[in-house]
Order: sequence, then C-alpha cells, then structure tokens
Amino acid sequence: NYETNKKAFVDLIATVAQKYVSECPPFVHLSAKDSAPPTQVQIGPPGDRLSVKGGMRGYRMARASHGVDTTSEAMTYFYEVLVMPSNGQASAFSTNATTSSSSSQREFHLPPRNSLRVGKELEKKLDTNDSIQNVDKSSDTKLGLGHLRLGWSMRTGDLQAPVGFDKWSYGLRDIGGSKIHSSKRDDNWGGESFGPGDVIGFAIHLNKSDHNLSSGLASLGPLHTDNEDRPKKKTKRSAASRNVDFSNHIRFFKNGKAMGDGFVSSRGIRSGCEAFDNIEHGVYVPAISLYMGACARVNFGPHFVFPIAASQLPTGMKLKPMSERCPKPIEATEAVKRCLADKSISRKTDPRVVEAFELAIETEAKFNCEAYAEFLKRHVLEIREARVERNSSITDIPDHE
Repeated sequence: NYETNKKAFVDLIATVAQKYVSECPPFVHLSAKDSAPPTQVQIGPPGDRLSVKGGMRGYRMARASHGVDTTSEAMTYFYEVLVMPSNGQASAFSTNATTSSSSSQREFHLPPRNSLRVGKELEKKLDTNDSIQNVDKSSDTKLGLGHLRLGWSMRTGDLQAPVGFDKWSYGLRDIGGSKIHSSKRDDNWGGESFGPGDVIGFAIHLNKSDHNLSSGLASLGPLHTDNEDRPKKKTKRSAASRNVDFSNHIRFFKNGKAMGDGFVSSRGIRSGCEAFDNIEHGVYVPAISLYMGACARVNFGPHFVFPIAASQLPTGMKLKPMSERCPKPIEATEAVKRCLADKSISRKTDPRVVEAFELAIETEAKFNCEAYAEFLKRHVLEIREARVERNSSITDIPDHE
C-alpha cells in the first residue's frame, strides 16, 4: 500500500538519489567509469571526484565526465591540473603540495620491493633516505616514484596506457615537458618539466565539423585572417577588429605561462605556441595518466589558480572553462514542471504513481542542487586560498557563489 509505506518509499528515493549524485555529481569531474583500475579517482572530499592517484607500475588513464565536441560552434576550452606529491596528502591547489622528504615504501605506498623491477639508480635512492632529502620539488617524478602524462583524449583512447600512446590522445610528459602523440615524442618543441606544486593548463580549440580549412590555408598555421588576400589599404585596422580563424589545435601552459617556442607577431596579430596543430575532428576529453604513486588534482573551473592572460594566447582567442560543458542543475520545482510538461504520463495514470514520480524527480533535483552549491562553495574557497598563497589577484573571485 503506497500510503502505508510512503515514508519508507521517501527514504528509499532519498538513498538512491544521494548515491547517484555521489557517483555522478552535477559538475565536470573525473569519471570512475571511464578510468582504468587501479587508479583511485577520489582522494579528496566525499563526492569531490577531482583528485586521482595511481596504483601500480605501468600507466593507467582517468578521463573526465564531459568532453568538447565539434558539432556546434567553434570553441576553445581550458582546464588545469595541480601536480601533487606522491603521498597524495595535499588535496587542494596549495603551494604546500611539494615533495615529501621520506622515501620509505610506507610513505609512497610502493608495493613490496621483491615485486618491483627497478634500475640500480632508483634502487640506491630507495635504500638511502638521505639521497632524496636534498632533491628539488620537481624531482619526485624524475626519481620514478610517480610519473604523469596529461592532456586530451577521445573516448576510444586506451585506458591501460598513457595519454599520447595512440592516435586518439595528445599528451604532455612530466619529464622535459615532452609532447607525445601516437607514441611519438618531441622533446624540443618548447615544453618544460613539471613536478609537485606546479599547475599545468590545457587548452583545446575545435571548429565546427563542417568548418574545414582548405589545405592551402591550413599550411599557413593555426592563425588566418580574412584580410590576408585582400589589397592593402592605407587606413589602419586594429588586430582586434580582424576576423581570426584557428585550426583545431591544443596548447599547454605551466603556472599560467604558455609553453612552446614563443609567439610570432605579424600585422599586429600574435600567433604560435601550439603543441599540436591540425588535430582531427572529434570529441576530446580531459585525460590524466598516472604511473605508480603519482597524484594529481584537476580544476575544470569556473575559476582558475592561473587564469591565462591575453598575452599568453594568440590574438582573438578566448578560453571557456570546462565547467561550462555541464549545465547548472535546475531547481526541484522546475525539474518536476519540465517532466510533467513532457506529456509522457497519461491522464489515466494512477495519481499515486504520478505523485511518486514527482517525488523521485524532486528529490534527485534537490540533491543535485545541494551538491552543486557545496562544490561551488568549496571551489571558490580553494581557488581563493591558492591565489592568496601565490600573491595573485583575487578581485575576479566572488566572496561566495
């Protein structure tokens, strides 16, 4: 009997809704279902799903819940990653996320020594605690205690491999800042090494699927203007007033600064610093691959520790936070209203069934809104604190959302 068991039904709906929202929160996050075991997708606050830790020898990948596609308008999206120490104890974008001073197996959660095949140099460093205490903060990954390859991947990319392993992903390597695609590594493109405490940025620009630049224009590089083939006029036009097109490409940043060989200016238009140019159309997802005990925390926005300044981008480019790929959850009353307006429920349906349906929709919507509000509050505080620690401006960050 529905009336008799209504309270039990309400409790059941609440339990199911809470579990669903916890597993799939209403914001862009690292997807547990699109991550290779044994990567641990959550080492931060409950329901956070923005931190990840490696679990064994050999790269394993974790991808985000949302991606960037090329079916709508041309767009450029951005996210950033904090490289954390291998002990995984720093869960926020803090300057305290530096290398641990201990090399014990317990501290780094390494498997038993007899199950590892390591080189003589690493064996020596693991045996001697003093050998690691005088290493700078970026050397944690260099010693083999954890490695990262970060970037963008299609859903077809191999999860049991590093980002950049196949043709479906494009990666940045922690050692030397090398860029990698289809297992082909480029050490001389202008990348930089990174380690615990560094914040690495990732931008991708994708055009509409039917917006194919001609091979002639594409050969000119990622920047093209509609004025290049026109006769020159004596009247000057500002660079901002020109229509600038970009090819599909990927960019990397370290602590807010563009990686690459530097920008080139021509006719007042700044171009250059692409890591990968003329990439294939498709749906690209933020991707993190971890080796052994490596740890990382992602930030999909809306606020960033290192917002990318216009001087670190080509002329005319504006970045959107990846957080915009997940719409803000709607209020409970509006959710119920939309569902009922869908006319999927017949007028002959038992009123008790309709009431139960409305209750389920309302309950899930409430949990979604609460989870989103909690995330936004935590996000603003986290980014504000990170900016203050780095003596960066916080004028663009609200006191509360």
